[in-house]
Amino acid sequence: MSTNRLGRLDPATGRMRFFTMPGPPHPLMEIASDAQGIIWATTFSSGLLVRFDPVTTRFTSYQAPSTGAGVSALSGLLVSPTGDIWITIFAGNRLARLDQRTRRFVSYLLPTRVGEPAAMTMDAHHHLWFAELDAIGVLGLQTGVRLRRRLSVASLFLRWSSASDKNKDKRGECSFIRFSRARGHVTPRFFF
Repeated sequence: MSTNRLGRLDPATGRMRFFTMPGPPHPLMEIASDAQGIIWATTFSSGLLVRFDPVTTRFTSYQAPSTGAGVSALSGLLVSPTGDIWITIFAGNRLARLDQRTRRFVSYLLPTRVGEPAAMTMDAHHHLWFAELDAIGVLGLQTGVRLRRRLSVASLFLRWSSASDKNKDKRGECSFIRFSRARGHVTPRFFF
């Protein structure tokens, strides 16, 4: 984890340039970039989603929804193909999408009591797949959340593989790596 700093490596020179976020320390968790080159990062302890414009070097912070129990860590981060910014709110047990026009989040409460969502990925049909402590779930904006408890330990990473990635299910599959370093996958047939 880093604290308040993003770095840029110049591949031609091998030099690193660091950009420091203003304010108190905020350990950064995940990082992603959108189609416009904007850098997004989640913070672990302050519940902030951070936007960094590398052209202007300006930081903008968005406060994630609170659950009443205080500020929750943000873990997962995903920039969708349509440009939506998605986050996981770890202790808040929610997934949320930033509405950049209103600067507010639209959040989705997960049906498990203490799921602690961490990782996420998106399939070609714009279903959002997410990993909880002992489950993999799917959020379809039309169908809502579908959750299947199938894992015995937490998933650390998720990746969506399309049908062209040499898998057997023509709709693709969601691969995962668990904290135990075991690997596996589930297909859409498992949920739909």
